[in-house]
Amino acid sequence: MEILDYNLSSLALNIGLAVFGMSIVLLVITTAVHWHKDRRKTQIMTFDRINEPLVMSYLDGKTPQIQVIKSMENDPLEAMQLLMDIHKKLPPTEQSRLLHLFAALPHIDKEISALDSPFTKRRLEAAERLGYLRNEASAEALLNALEDGVLAVRYCAARSLAAHGNTNFIEPTLLAFETEPDIEWLRLVEIVLDYGTPAIPKLLAIMESPSGKYSNNILNVAIRALGTFKEPRAVKPLIRLLDHSEFSIRLNAARALGNIGDPSAISPVAELSHDPDWSVRNKAIQAIGKLHAESQIPVLIEALADPSWQVRYSAAQSLYSLGQPGIEQLNEIMNHTQDLSAHDMCCQVVGEHDLHDIKNNPS
Repeated sequence: MEILDYNLSSLALNIGLAVFGMSIVLLVITTAVHWHKDRRKTQIMTFDRINEPLVMSYLDGKTPQIQVIKSMENDPLEAMQLLMDIHKKLPPTEQSRLLHLFAALPHIDKEISALDSPFTKRRLEAAERLGYLRNEASAEALLNALEDGVLAVRYCAARSLAAHGNTNFIEPTLLAFETEPDIEWLRLVEIVLDYGTPAIPKLLAIMESPSGKYSNNILNVAIRALGTFKEPRAVKPLIRLLDHSEFSIRLNAARALGNIGDPSAISPVAELSHDPDWSVRNKAIQAIGKLHAESQIPVLIEALADPSWQVRYSAAQSLYSLGQPGIEQLNEIMNHTQDLSAHDMCCQVVGEHDLHDIKNNPS
């Protein structure tokens, strides 16, 4: 029994010593990791403290480019991050002045190779950085990254391609997302808008292409972007799309025409007030208000009886947006209609706009 107790005590002691040893090892590793992080943080702070003023001095024309490049070569990775941070702070008209500094960084091949990394975070970093290294090699790599298995990487690659400014990348970018079921197409609209007005001819070509060449999703991206640009050349093709079989095309065409504000669109848009889809009717009623179409007041009054609450609300808001003629109609309807839904909606909009001088005496 004593021998057994001795063996158990010895075993417990050995286990305790092993645990203590492992604790010491873990403590050493943890300390080393923290020390390395703190050291790297100090290095970055020192690098930025020296090089950020140099870059700003270069932008002011006071420091030669070669001097800045030589200083940044001490830490190319942090130099890239510093230039990216400065780029984001500059107005768009000044950002291109950093391109020579980005191009001088010696690690473009490393970033291109990183697009094949098994780690998503590394591929995302590379896709973002290549947007600042605007040359044929980076563009080709980013076009290939549009096929990445992770959507976030593909979005990042698409935005970096837009930063290159070559509108020939618009079509392959949109086509790369065409068959993906979970795409956030509004993000692609934002990416197309990053190209600026030079994208307009490409978008017009997409919208005027033969039926079936592009998916409805791609067509909607072109429509939304052209509406945001308020491009007058898009009016006629947009009007033609108002009778498209796909409801989202009709909806976005009406939205875009309202944004553009061309009076020739008033009557065609007003015809959508009887569309079978409530969301299309709603967008058409909103567009009438944006188009300041006093001639369509009867259409707005009729829409106050629409089965959809959203359509009725948009009709009352559009009446208000027409100024005095529309406000008078709100007053008339609110005080004399037998339709409680129309009455209540007029009351709501009148209250939202603080029109306290309008009487509220429904029959």
